[in-house]
Amino acid sequence: MFASWAPNTIKTYESALKKWASFCIEEEIDPTTPRVQDIINFVQSLASAGLNVNSISTHRAALTTFLSGRGLQSLTSAEPFLTKMIKGIMRIKPKNPKSAEIWDVEEALQWIRKMWPLEDLGLKLLTWRTLLLASLCSPKRSNELASLSLLELRQSSSVWKFTLLKTKNRGYGAPHSAVYHKFEDEVLCPLTSFNAYLEATSAVRKDKELFLSYVRPHNKVTSATIARWLKSALMEAGIKGYSAHSTRAASTSKAALKGLTPKAILEAANWSPKSSTFQRFYNKDIDESFQEMILG
Repeated sequence: MFASWAPNTIKTYESALKKWASFCIEEEIDPTTPRVQDIINFVQSLASAGLNVNSISTHRAALTTFLSGRGLQSLTSAEPFLTKMIKGIMRIKPKNPKSAEIWDVEEALQWIRKMWPLEDLGLKLLTWRTLLLASLCSPKRSNELASLSLLELRQSSSVWKFTLLKTKNRGYGAPHSAVYHKFEDEVLCPLTSFNAYLEATSAVRKDKELFLSYVRPHNKVTSATIARWLKSALMEAGIKGYSAHSTRAASTSKAALKGLTPKAILEAANWSPKSSTFQRFYNKDIDESFQEMILG
């Protein structure tokens, strides 16, 4: 069973089980043979600590996986209570209503246009601008953007293609790619921004990854840093309350509204042709003003 888990799942469950172990030590509980009330108290402690419903559900899943192999009756007995408890938490702390809609890509593009000319930008703003434009032009995850490598780049005057040897949940199979094309409007052309960024970082560049830290010693950055930068760029553009991951929803939803085929959208986002991910999570309702812009 463990072999079927993706590395990120193992890492997430490991973190959750460490919290369970700490809770058991504090409460003097045997972590392998808890009572029903112990499990309920643990979940309640997570809610009291301010964790959201998704995080609590992940901890619940990790604990279920850990205890189910032992055939504990306490786990089976606790499930109905946990289900009701999580429903109660959702009522008290409902999900952000913005998760049901998505922001207007034009807001981000307006900010990108304002960040011009490129030679007038400091390295931080140039980095944010280039990253946001890259995430919109090719809807990739933060870890994929962090892994964009100059060693895996095939480029011409009109196309840049980064090969992604490893992607989220996949350390095998055919590699994915991130493709960027020359755009007639130089201000919005990702290749123009890439070239300016590479020139600005040439003197400090010592890593093969495209994106480097804009503070010394200018090392390569993690997916968490990429996500933080994207969120910062969105806030600079006046788009507040959204995560870095929302760029995938925004760009793919706009592409769908403009008539791009589902096949092309799935390929751009590195989703399986049989995937229902786009329809379930990314094809979001968009503001009426955006609808008018597309249809007008």
